[in-house]
Amino acid sequence: MSRLLKAAIALVALLAVLQVGVPVLAARAVAAELARRGIPAARVQVTAFPFWMLAQGRFQDLRVAAPSARLGPVPVEGLTADWRNGQVAIRPLEAGNLVVQREGRLQVRFRLTGTGVADLLASSGVVRNPVVHIHDGILDVTGTLTLDGIALPLSTSGRLGLSPHGRHIVYQPANVDGLDLPVPTAITVLNVSSLGLPLALHLTGLVVGTGTVAVTLENRP
Repeated sequence: MSRLLKAAIALVALLAVLQVGVPVLAARAVAAELARRGIPAARVQVTAFPFWMLAQGRFQDLRVAAPSARLGPVPVEGLTADWRNGQVAIRPLEAGNLVVQREGRLQVRFRLTGTGVADLLASSGVVRNPVVHIHDGILDVTGTLTLDGIALPLSTSGRLGLSPHGRHIVYQPANVDGLDLPVPTAITVLNVSSLGLPLALHLTGLVVGTGTVAVTLENRP
């Protein structure tokens, strides 16, 4: 076997190792940064072919899965994110700043529990000390409602919905203390901008089951 052929084989073997190893190192770096931002124990997979495109901040696919996390002030479960054909600036990353140069397509999914919805209602300032039970697409909420400085006990049932522009989740009570409301009412539960996500995402899916609310967000390039 000639020296030239041996060198070529060694180069191919080195490139193969780097093709596998460099995305793995990038995934570990992403996981460490996510842990610093409130998403611990995240499983991260990075796809970039050829691997040197990562030096430009480009990737074909970046997938994240975490059993639990905090997105901004919001506690969530079953977080998954799939970001395809994106690009970020490398130099700002060294200082811990994310600058997106190409959005690509990003889809984020997570679940809210009754405790999570209660935290969101409490942060809205409308209901104090709320307790939320989720069943069969319905949310039963108990707590204290403050009107003009007067605290009133609250017991209501209603549904969650999406705002027309897809930037808010709203709670729409159907009745209060067993009495049907005469006019439609909506309380903002979640503002997407509070989640601290890297792109401007819109709500595209909301499924209220028993015990949890499944949420889907996507960007609109």
